[in-house]
Order: sequence, then structure tokens, then C-alpha cells
Amino acid sequence: MPGADPILLSETPVVPQQANDKPALKDAIKITFASSQRDFHDDVKARVKAHFAERGESQYANAWMVFKMFFWVGLPVTAYALAMFGQLGRLPSLALWCVGGFGLAGIGFNVGHDAIHGAFSKNKRLNRLVSLSFDVMGASSDTWALAHNFLHHTYANIKGGDTDIEPGPYIRLYPRPDDVWLLHRFQHIYAWFLYSFAGFNWVWSKDWIQMFSVDPRTGKPCPNRVKAKIVLGKASHITLFLVLPLLFSPFAWWEVGIGYAAAGMVTGFTLAIVFQMAHVVKECEFPLPDDSQRMDVGWAENQMRTTANFDDGNRVINFITGGLDHQIEHHLFPKICHVHYPAIAPMVKQCAQEHGLPYLENKTFTQAMRSHHKVLWECGRPEEAARLLEEQVARQAARLAA
Repeated sequence: MPGADPILLSETPVVPQQANDKPALKDAIKITFASSQRDFHDDVKARVKAHFAERGESQYANAWMVFKMFFWVGLPVTAYALAMFGQLGRLPSLALWCVGGFGLAGIGFNVGHDAIHGAFSKNKRLNRLVSLSFDVMGASSDTWALAHNFLHHTYANIKGGDTDIEPGPYIRLYPRPDDVWLLHRFQHIYAWFLYSFAGFNWVWSKDWIQMFSVDPRTGKPCPNRVKAKIVLGKASHITLFLVLPLLFSPFAWWEVGIGYAAAGMVTGFTLAIVFQMAHVVKECEFPLPDDSQRMDVGWAENQMRTTANFDDGNRVINFITGGLDHQIEHHLFPKICHVHYPAIAPMVKQCAQEHGLPYLENKTFTQAMRSHHKVLWECGRPEEAARLLEEQVARQAARLAA
């Protein structure tokens, strides 16, 4: 669509949904959305587009974003250099490994995330270059784009679409009363520890599984060029964070291993917590498609019902999370650089209220964590999960009847 305003374009490819789909699409996701609240989507896009036009601003990175990029890239680089070669002793070096792990999460939030969404720059090549920061961190930018940009952003909180709510057998993040184990009754306690392994899961498991899985957009196998890129990304990660410290730092192999593990756990915990606070909280719905895999609401309305902001106005939280405290704005406008979210948030909220849609938010990060803790507790008990599922079914039935 030459010349189209990128704000108005969906970043997710359209998957054919008709009965005459080609055979190659037999394994593609078939969930579709209703046309409800299309007026809200058009209205909010028009207001945001006018906001940038009136100010003569670009929706992409500005000087503040460039500063953030250098800050977050510089933090782990400096921390790791001091940890490996600063000869500061074991404990100070271990602390620096942890600082570096936090910095890697900051790169993910503030740099790689925007670039993979195409929000860093209008130049696609520059976006691809900046997105390589994800690969160096150890997580493939290609498989992230598939799991996050396509699956999560298109099918937020929908079973069978959003893989983010399927972290594995030991955690239940949405109501599924027929599949709750005795162990899950304690997930509100142990899940916080398991979140520390989220980064390792991407580096050592998730990407490799995706290499040998079909693309849910097309039903086709992973292309060889993507497989090669995944392997090269893992090799660069291993070289930077394991091989070089083993060869040139004064520490023994087991000391390097402890440092790497500590950094990875800090990275994983930081990433997991921020993303959970935006979708797996009491305020959000976990909607269900009907028997024909059709949703009762439109795509934009689903975003409003499954996404929550947190700690609005806290500049420190905003600086760390790369604007993901404004998760609603991010889901509606993933191609807008996150530094602009605080400015457009008031108009998004007002537009939602005018169209009778919820604008979900937790006033503080602590409040969001308590809300997530409550979801873990409820989804870990069959009787509570059944109640939540019944409430969700009733909400959707009421909307269809209205």
C-alpha cells in the first residue's frame, strides 16, 4: 500500500480465513474477530495521527530515544567489562553480572522491542540492524517477532492464539479448571522463582523448538535463512558471555558459570514481571472464541479488554520498561516509538471512554503485582478457575445479547 500512513497499518499479516484456504495454510491459526467497535479503532487512529501532524513530529525515535538506546546498551557493556576484567573480586564481579543482566532486560524493553516492531525508525534496514540486539542477548529476533508481534499482539490473552499465556506445564495463567494439578495450588508462591528462567527458556529452548515448527501465519516450516540466523545469534551470545570470559577473565569456569546464571536470572525475572503485569492481572479478560473460532468482539476492543497499564506517570518505571507501562497504547499502536506513549495516552483513554470501552490500569506497580498474585492464586485452584471461566462466558454472552 504505497504512501499509506504507517500508523494506520496493521503490523500483523492477514491470514486467509475462508474454507477455500490453500493446503499450505492447513496449520495456520483460524481465529477471527467481529467487526464491533470499528468506529473506536478508526477514531483513536485519527486522533493520534492528528496529534503527530499538529506537532510536526515523527512517530519514530527522537533524541530522547537515541539517548536511551546508548544508555541501555552502555550499561551491560560497562558492567560486563568490569565484571570480567576489572579484577574486583568475586562478589563485586557477581554484582556487576547482575547489573549487566538488568541492563540486557533494559535493551530488550527499550531498544530491541521497538526495532522488531518497526517503531524505531522508518528505515526498515535500520530497524533490522537494531533488532539484532535481541539476537546478541540470545533470543532470536525472528522467533520473537513471530511469537510476540504476531501471536501475542493479534490474539492477546486468547487461548490457542497467544502463546504468552502458555508458559509451560507448571504455571496456569488463565482459567482452565479441567487442567489444574495439585501443584498449581502453590503457583502463587513458586511462579515468581520460575519467572527467573524466562530468559533461559528463550535462549536454550523456545527458539530451537520454533526452528522445527511450522509458522502459524502460513503453516509452512521455518525458512533456512531464519534457521541460520538463529544459529549465528546463539553462537554470538555464547561467544560473548561464556567463551570470552572463560578465555580471558581471571575467573574459573565455575565462577563464570555462576555469573552467567545470575545475570540470566535477573534478565528473565525482569522481562517476565513487566509483561505479566500488563496482561495477567485481575482487570484483564481471557476471552474465548466460539465453536467456529470467531471472537465476539473486534480486534481493537479485544486489546482494550485484555491489556492493562500500570503506574502511569512514574518516569522511572517508564524509563526502565521502555514504555510498556503504557501497554494499552503499545498494543493499539505498536509501530509508534514508545517515547511517545505518555503523550498519546490521555487521548486514547478519553476515546475509549467515549466509545464505552474499558481503559484498564493499576495505579502502581505494586498494585499490579498484587493483582497478578491474585490471578496465580485463583488459576491454581479448580473451583476458582471454574468460577472465573463461568464469569467470562457470562460476560461474552451478555455482550452478544446486547
